[in-house]
Amino acid sequence: ASPFILATTYKSTVKELSRHYRVTVIELPGSGRSESLKSPWGFGKHSEFVMEVALKLGLRQACVIGHSNSGPIAALAVRKYPNIFK
Repeated sequence: ASPFILATTYKSTVKELSRHYRVTVIELPGSGRSESLKSPWGFGKHSEFVMEVALKLGLRQACVIGHSNSGPIAALAVRKYPNIFK
C-alpha cells in the first residue's frame, strides 16, 4: 500500500496548514489502511521510515507533526535527523 493517504481525519488541519505550507501526509506502516507488519515496529523504526520518505521527496528542514503515537515518532525523527527535520 502507498504511504500516502486520503487523510480524511485530518482534512481540515491539512487544508489550513496548506494555505501557508507544503503539506505531505503519510500513513505509517501497520496503521490505518496500510499493510500489516510482519513484526511490530518501535518508534525508532517508524522514525526511520519517516526519514526515508522525506529523503525520497527531497524534503529538507521539514516540520514534522504527529498525533497520538505519531507524536513521539515525530519528536524522535527531529532528534535523530536534524538535517532533515526541524
